[in-house]
Amino acid sequence: MAISPTVTLHLDDGVVRGLDLQSCAAQLCKGHGHCVAQGQATTCECILGYRGEFCHESVNEEIRIPLTLGVLALIVGILILSFLISFIRQRVKAKRRKAAAKDSNGVEKGILLHHHTQG
Repeated sequence: MAISPTVTLHLDDGVVRGLDLQSCAAQLCKGHGHCVAQGQATTCECILGYRGEFCHESVNEEIRIPLTLGVLALIVGILILSFLISFIRQRVKAKRRKAAAKDSNGVEKGILLHHHTQG
């Protein structure tokens, strides 16, 4: 069983607490960093994505709204593009069907005319 070293914290309110490093990280650094003793003072070394004296500021909070709006804009753009592609494909198919119907009617008339004139 390993014994965690004790860190003495000198906080602004004058309260001095003795905590093990795990408790210090959870309480002082809000679980987003670990305690580092610097002389008589203890500070927090924040993990990636957090900053501030006690790792209480999330860097991700600043980009959350722009990121959400960007993702929504991308989704809307993809939907518009897919509807546009679908609309264009339907128009092309309709033109091909119309051209095919016109050709088949013309061919049938030509055959009928050719057959009628021979007989």
